[in-house]
Amino acid sequence: MGMRTAAKLARQYSRYYLRQTLSIFFSILLSMSLLGGISSLIYSGRSSSREKARETEGDWHYYVDADQELRDEIDRHPKEKGYELKRIGHMETKAVIGEPYVISLIYGDRNYMDIMGRTLEEGEYPGRQDEIALDTYTIRNLQVEKKLGTQVTLGEKTYTLCGIVKSRPANSGEEMMAFVSEDTPSEAEGTRLYLRFDEEKKVYKQLEALMDHFKIPSEKLKRNNGLTAYVEGTIPMAFAYIIKTGLSLPEGKFTYILSSILRDNPGKNGNVISVVLILFSLFIIYSIYRISLQKRISQYGVLNVLGIGGIRLFQMMFLELWGIFLIGYPAGSLLGNLAAKALYSRFSRVFTGEGTVPGSFMTDMDSLVKNFVALSVLLVLVSITLCRKLVKMNLMEILRKNPARKRSRKIYSLKTENMPEVLTEKFMLERKGVFVGILFSLSLGGIIFLGTSYMTANTKANNTLTMKADDGLGSDMLLYEESNDLSMVIPEDTADRLKKIRGITKVLPTSYLLGEIPVKRQDFKWLTYYPEIGVKYEPECAERINQRNMELYGGRAVEDANGDFRLKTNVYGYEPEMIRKLSDYLLEGTIDPEALEKENAVILQTIMDGQGNYDGLKIRPGDTITLKVPKDQEVPEEVYKFQSGEEWYREKEFKVAALVNRTMAKTDFYIGEGPDSPSLIFTNKQMKDNFGVRGYQIIGMDKASASRSYGVEKQVREAVSSVPRCVLKDYTADIARENTFLKQKMLFFYGVGVILLIISVLHIMNSISSMVLSRRHEFGILRAMGISDRGYMWMMLKEALRYGIYASLVMGAGYVLVRRFLLYLMQKVYLFVLPKEEVSVWLILGLTAVNVLLSMAAVAMPVRAVLKDSVVEEIRR
Repeated sequence: MGMRTAAKLARQYSRYYLRQTLSIFFSILLSMSLLGGISSLIYSGRSSSREKARETEGDWHYYVDADQELRDEIDRHPKEKGYELKRIGHMETKAVIGEPYVISLIYGDRNYMDIMGRTLEEGEYPGRQDEIALDTYTIRNLQVEKKLGTQVTLGEKTYTLCGIVKSRPANSGEEMMAFVSEDTPSEAEGTRLYLRFDEEKKVYKQLEALMDHFKIPSEKLKRNNGLTAYVEGTIPMAFAYIIKTGLSLPEGKFTYILSSILRDNPGKNGNVISVVLILFSLFIIYSIYRISLQKRISQYGVLNVLGIGGIRLFQMMFLELWGIFLIGYPAGSLLGNLAAKALYSRFSRVFTGEGTVPGSFMTDMDSLVKNFVALSVLLVLVSITLCRKLVKMNLMEILRKNPARKRSRKIYSLKTENMPEVLTEKFMLERKGVFVGILFSLSLGGIIFLGTSYMTANTKANNTLTMKADDGLGSDMLLYEESNDLSMVIPEDTADRLKKIRGITKVLPTSYLLGEIPVKRQDFKWLTYYPEIGVKYEPECAERINQRNMELYGGRAVEDANGDFRLKTNVYGYEPEMIRKLSDYLLEGTIDPEALEKENAVILQTIMDGQGNYDGLKIRPGDTITLKVPKDQEVPEEVYKFQSGEEWYREKEFKVAALVNRTMAKTDFYIGEGPDSPSLIFTNKQMKDNFGVRGYQIIGMDKASASRSYGVEKQVREAVSSVPRCVLKDYTADIARENTFLKQKMLFFYGVGVILLIISVLHIMNSISSMVLSRRHEFGILRAMGISDRGYMWMMLKEALRYGIYASLVMGAGYVLVRRFLLYLMQKVYLFVLPKEEVSVWLILGLTAVNVLLSMAAVAMPVRAVLKDSVVEEIRR
């Protein structure tokens, strides 16, 4: 038998067993719709995120600080073997002034200005040394008139405003800049070259070629992390290397591997989703096709007797499956992309991320091709697997209509009168593989729903906690001092005036000091955590040293001659209400502001590593720490290094009342903030009583409803107009937008769960129907023996009820395992703050009811078909 004959037989089988063919077709259609749609949604989102990164970070991939010789060489050779530079931007920092704000005086050529989005809105670029160009943000902070020709004084020099350039996005984190002429005298030598490669080719390979051509060491090149993540700008870590490195670690092996694949390479998440959906689709296709094959095993036996071997049988199976796949795949992909395009405009932020303006929807053709190839190969494996099972059967087994069934001669009626119960159990467990498959399909939809609900609930809670802590969105509005001078504060009488503004419901001020605590060597586990001391143990830590912290504060950690350590800490003073809110971040101990003041105790925000562990600093509730702070807020900046004479400091011991993993109101203008910077938290009263602190670094405010808070921002600005370097931020819109985003995300993932459930229903209906219809002979005998149609239906519905109950038990057990894995991912891989939300009991009960109803519906339909036939017809089957 040739290939053409095999194809003809495969086509005839598809037509004859039309019901199974349609089940396979619709499972492929829906699976490929989901796979193709989600792939394109993720691809479109990544494209929009890439453009957002280009806007926020700049249209460059790497920069290098070059001397005149290297600059000229790169300018002369923008394109050589292995690389092509589309743009080279030149930037020189002429000077940095400290008053009235920290402002860099910059010269940038046209390429640099275009790369950074610094296009001229008015006027022209400075051509003389007494001219300057500013953006709107800097003009407002300097409180000068936004008008060409205005005189602007920076430091000891006065300039004429000749140009107004476009401001960078507020979230770019860029410092204030002033643009000057090329011939302005420079305090430093060298030029920073911003390099943009050809994005049609792999950027990291072009980078390697450029480094090799110009002999540039890798440490001199700095990466634009925001953009290169989307253009293959970083050298991919080999999978084998990730595994090898992970296994070599003394602890956290599996966490390192998962973090490297998922968290450190966000682009891989789409690939993981595709793999999961492909495997799910394959399971459904395999299960449905296996049932179809069982109905024609005897026919394959005849073909085998006629001399048709395993290879030809494989050809028939594969061509039948692949023929259905060739129709279902393009139809499903088209349907999925059309649906995804409609969804993208509404749910785009699920895929683009916070703050990204969605671009146009784009079909991911690359994934469509890769998924087609992958599924074709897997269908070959499915065909081989089923063919091998068939070939292994002997002739008598293969000629039987149902070789999987083994007849038992055991007489159950001697010991029981309730034969329907016995028959229900025997029929259910007759084909254990099908039984397990039905339970898996029934429970899978529920497991997905519960896992989605659990993950989404904790994501929403984590988002709220990180908004309050990491993003500083704990209040509707925030005032803070843009300074690293302890004497620059918001006066207490200003805070009192803010409390009187109508429309403000809450004012929460925060005081601040810089501190240092001694730590015994045995109490500090992570010796390479801080690079300034870790360089002694691992020389490569030198690359991570923060030079600003070293110059201003002598580093965040110091190792003494005796081997012990001293750690710089942030010292905050909170209002009692803010102290209570820290309960959401509690790791150990108890939080009670009244007890803090009574016992003069302190709360410690401990440090966290890259795997969500908090055991690096062995300080626990009940331990005593010694805190050293400057003697007052007027000390010279040199005192901040904690290297001056003891007369400049005061020391005091405090008992630790609790450990938390985040602070709330905080400042980033000193040693830094976040999980890697320890902080001590007192009440504001304790800060005054223990250290004589006056004034506040930060003030958080909550607004009343929109109708009552109109004009509040203007009144706040007026109240702080006399306070130097005081900045106001309004986060109301950000908080509302983020909550809307999370609602969209929840709806989307529930929608995916519904589609997967529908695909599972196809398998459930087909499997249960096949099981019921395959017993027609036995059911005919039961009817002939006198069982009524109603009794027969009730017997089958009891079987269905058992399916629903067993599936719910499997769903519960599966959810427990999935929940543990998701909790591990949230804590160790994605570093959620404190994931402790749980799914509703009502959701679990609702899904149990769905399982039972679906089982009964799947049984009732084929049973009705059986009852329509006569008893004689059923017995003859």
